[in-house]
Amino acid sequence: ILLQVCDYSDGFQDDVRNLDQNNKLKNIGSNLSKKDLATGLVLREIFLNGEYTHDRCKIEPGDVVVDIGANIGLFTYFSITQCASKVHSFEPDPKLSNFIQTNFGDLPIHVHNLAVWSEKKNLKLNLLH
Repeated sequence: ILLQVCDYSDGFQDDVRNLDQNNKLKNIGSNLSKKDLATGLVLREIFLNGEYTHDRCKIEPGDVVVDIGANIGLFTYFSITQCASKVHSFEPDPKLSNFIQTNFGDLPIHVHNLAVWSEKKNLKLNLLH
């Protein structure tokens, strides 16, 4: 119910494109609809609200970033726009990790189609799509 109230899908697309230094979010932004509220909220959180640009959580030029549970790679991409030297993106869903590789593969991003867990073992991944 809260997501229905927080529908940003009509208002942020142009704003996000203006912040998109490497023109990589163009396809993501143009494909958003009112049904894709989660992506819209994450885009707003990362790129417009500056949730990762404060003193306690800031990517410095040259940092190596690890994005665990990368989903479609929005934080991964943001890290590159903040001059991270490389990003290791861990996403166990093959469809999503392929999306990251396809859209951001020409950047210094290393996509790992793996989950991160407390020990090395095989786990079952239940996909919702």
